[in-house]
Amino acid sequence: MKIKFLILLGLVFPVQAFAEGCGNLKSVQNVLDCALVNHPEIKFSQAGIAQGREFEKVARQRPNPEFNSQGMTGGSGSNAYMYTEANIAHTIEFGDKRDHRIKKAKADLRIREASNLSAKEKIYIETLSALYRLRQIKNEIEIIDDALQSFTKIQKQFKNRPILNPEQKASLQIFKFAQSDYRMKRVPLEAQYDYFLKELEFALGEEFTPTNSNLPAFKKNWPSLAKIEESIGGARVQMAEADLRSAQADYGVAQSKAFPDVKIGPSYGKQKFGTQTSDFYGLNLAFPLPIFHRYEGDQAVSRQEINKADILLQATKKENEYQISLFKTKYENAVTALSESASANDLLKKHYEIESLFSRGLVSGTLVIETHRQMLDVMTTQNELELSAVESLTQFYALQGKFPEVE
Repeated sequence: MKIKFLILLGLVFPVQAFAEGCGNLKSVQNVLDCALVNHPEIKFSQAGIAQGREFEKVARQRPNPEFNSQGMTGGSGSNAYMYTEANIAHTIEFGDKRDHRIKKAKADLRIREASNLSAKEKIYIETLSALYRLRQIKNEIEIIDDALQSFTKIQKQFKNRPILNPEQKASLQIFKFAQSDYRMKRVPLEAQYDYFLKELEFALGEEFTPTNSNLPAFKKNWPSLAKIEESIGGARVQMAEADLRSAQADYGVAQSKAFPDVKIGPSYGKQKFGTQTSDFYGLNLAFPLPIFHRYEGDQAVSRQEINKADILLQATKKENEYQISLFKTKYENAVTALSESASANDLLKKHYEIESLFSRGLVSGTLVIETHRQMLDVMTTQNELELSAVESLTQFYALQGKFPEVE
């Protein structure tokens, strides 16, 4: 089986650019693509990325020039005095403060993109699992309905007989109990079906009609897994890498504070005393004196943040490798168990054979009930294994920054 991959690199995710309404959802991939665009959690994280880009624009801004003025007046007549002063000062930043601000803004943008990737991983897995559950629940309900029809048919056969012996009366009562039990089994399945359908509609932002084409079919041949070389890592690894970059950028900002900024610009003054007027021109200069500290404390804190972020990154990478191996094993175990389980056709054939023998009076009614119970149990177990295989397969590739594209 060929596997195509969607490569997850933060915001770069090659999904179809759906509008608010996704239109025709003709395939499973259409549904997944739609959810990855329209889910409120995705929209929220995308808005965070857009905000992060604006923060980068803010970081690129240079300080505006400053203007200040003062005036004084006093006396009267020939002793009248007036003094006016105007200053313009421009801040000159030293220590590459602007470059470090930009690096910090870019690092924070990467954190937002990693958060967006985490949301996409979550929505992808939840949406795919919901699609599988809808199909599985439909199959489970079909088995229950088939059992109910069989029980109703058998009860009619009993009722059409003029006289029932004690064993037949007991069998009739057992079928009634079984029928009641299966009706109760149907209720939670219907509730689950409605739940997953509403979850999908919430993710898609529109009504969803499940069909054979947009629900995943049961796989007969499952792909074999091989670890992807030069893995870029999933959302958690990318988030840890972004945190390290942010900590490094913070350290750069802290270092730049050690270099005082200079405010410099032209000055103009005008003085009038009596009838005499004088104009003054000069230069104003201001800067802090680093006498008490040079922001050593800020730098020390930032260095420790880098150390913490690096430790977290290395631990996350190791855990990521462990999780990849874990999901690979879980997937392979589930696929092996599925390959060894009885097929639905075999169970159905067994079911018809037992009912035929019962109608000829060769087997008891309890065997018919037991056959239906086995069919439902096997189907439920197969569905659990299938869901485990699908989620493990998706998680296996998601931890390596990729997802299998559903065909």
